[in-house]
Amino acid sequence: MKSAARSRLDPATFELFRRLSASRGRRIFHPRAAAYAARFTAEPGDGDAAAEIFVDGFAHDALVRLSRGLGLRPPLPDVFGLALRLPDVYGPGRHHDFLLASSGEGAVGRRLLRPTFGARTGMYSSLLPYNVGGRRLLVGARPAPESADVFDLLVAPPRGPWHVAARLTLGSRLEDAVARELRFDPWNSGGGLIPAGVVNRVRGAAYRGSRRGSAA
Repeated sequence: MKSAARSRLDPATFELFRRLSASRGRRIFHPRAAAYAARFTAEPGDGDAAAEIFVDGFAHDALVRLSRGLGLRPPLPDVFGLALRLPDVYGPGRHHDFLLASSGEGAVGRRLLRPTFGARTGMYSSLLPYNVGGRRLLVGARPAPESADVFDLLVAPPRGPWHVAARLTLGSRLEDAVARELRFDPWNSGGGLIPAGVVNRVRGAAYRGSRRGSAA
């Protein structure tokens, strides 16, 4: 029964967000953004994140997009997004994407969107969990205290403390056309780190619909 409901919900969600993006003439999510070349480096951890990309010593080139989620103009606050891609990390065309949004930090706040005034001013969270080695974990990020161009990538159980799992170092800013063309999907995943739950599935359909509508 649940499977049948989800099979009906996915195409309905896709079509809704396709129409919204088409009517707006651009993506309904994150229409204004800046993209950067970056470097992802796993950090020594406590074993919470038993995934390939979080193994101590793992490093990979990355792409990062920082964006205003609703596209509101400064000085208005907005829900900011930090999208991260590890291109071809599991083989040609097999990327790993993280889509994080500005949020609170505590056990409740990490599940809720939180508007802020800048892309490098506060906490980000996946809001929704991943299955990692049979456990549920959230993924987050926050600016490192020593540099505005460095983020700590974090993992936490739904109600436990955050732990640093990797470091993300931003490099050169890419052309605006690159930022406009980047398309992330939370279901670009693997290596023992998979989005969990029905809401994550619906979220994937929403992003795919938004991409199709903006392309049209």
